[in-house]
Amino acid sequence: MICAVESELPGGPHLNPRQSRGRTRLVVVIAALIVASVLVPHMICRLRAPSAAVRTITTAEDATLRVAPPSLTVMAYNIAHGRGPVDRNFNGESEAQRAARLSEIAEVIRSINPDVVVLNEVDFSSSWSHRVDQAEVIARAAGYPHRVEQRNLDVHLPFFRAAFGNVILSRDPIVAAELIEYPALSRIERVLVGHKKGAAATLRFSDGDIRVAAVHLSHRDEAIRAESVESIAAMAEAGAPLIAAGDFNSSMPGTTGALEDGRGRNAVAAMVQAGFSADGANVSTATYPATAPSRTLDWVFADRRLRVSGFRAIPVNSSDHLPIVASVIIPARGPTTTDRSDG
Repeated sequence: MICAVESELPGGPHLNPRQSRGRTRLVVVIAALIVASVLVPHMICRLRAPSAAVRTITTAEDATLRVAPPSLTVMAYNIAHGRGPVDRNFNGESEAQRAARLSEIAEVIRSINPDVVVLNEVDFSSSWSHRVDQAEVIARAAGYPHRVEQRNLDVHLPFFRAAFGNVILSRDPIVAAELIEYPALSRIERVLVGHKKGAAATLRFSDGDIRVAAVHLSHRDEAIRAESVESIAAMAEAGAPLIAAGDFNSSMPGTTGALEDGRGRNAVAAMVQAGFSADGANVSTATYPATAPSRTLDWVFADRRLRVSGFRAIPVNSSDHLPIVASVIIPARGPTTTDRSDG
C-alpha cells in the first residue's frame, strides 16, 4: 500500500513521460537562469571594458601652466592592492585596516612630494579591498589634482568584483591620455578577463609637453615582457619626450633574478637598447620583496631627449614592493607653438 502511494506522487520513483519532461525542463530553466545571472553581468562588463580602459580625472578649478622645471621628480610604486607585504589579496583585513594602509601609502608619497607618480596594482572596485576606489583615496590624501586611471582586469560577477590597473598622478595638467597595448599571454585571457596593458599621459607645461607612461609588465613570461617593450619604444619615436616608469617585473642582466627568454631577450636590456636611460640596478636600489629586497623590478626610464639620475628605493613596508624615486633631467626648451585651446 505504501509503495502504491509513492508511485503516484510527482516526485516519486515512477514518473510518467509528461512529468519527466516537465521536470527536465524545470531543471534546464533553473540552470540557465543561474548561468545567465553569472555570465550576463560579466559579459556586459567586458563589452564596456574598451571604452572604460582609460580615463582622465581632474579636481583642479584651473589649469595654470608652469614652465617645465629643470628636472621632474618621478615616483613609481606598486601598491599591491593595499594588502601590504603579503602575497594574498583576501587576507582577512577589515575595511578600516585597508584604509589605514592607503593612508600610509599616501603619506609616503606626500613625504617625497614627487611631481608625478606612477602606481601599479591599484584597485578601482575589487571585493578583496572592500570595493574602495583606491586611486581616488590616494590622489585626494596625497594632494594630486590630476590623474589617469587605466584598467588591466575587470571582472564583474554577482558576488565578486575585481577591477584594477595603473594610475598616473600629476601636479601639472594632463591634457591627453592613451592606452598602450601589450601582447597577451593567451587570447582567451584577453577576451574573458583582460591582461596587463599600460597608459600614457601627456603633461602640459607652458614651454612644451612631457609624456609619462605607466608600465606594469607581465609577471609570468620574459618573452611577453620583451615584446611589450616594443610598444613602449614605438611611442618614443614620435611626440613629446617620454618617461616610462613602473613595475617592469624584470631585472638588469647580470643582477640578482635577471631572466632571459628563449631568444636571449630581457625587458630591461631591451629598454636600454631602444635608447632609454636609467640609473640604479644595484643592491641599494633593489625593490622586491619589500621585507628583504634583492631584485630591482621597478624602474624609471627616460627616452634619449631626457636623462635619469638619483634613482633610489624608499625603505617602507606598505606593499610587497618598495617605491622608487628618480630625477628626470629636462633640457632647457624654448616657447612652444602647441595649441593651448584645450589646456
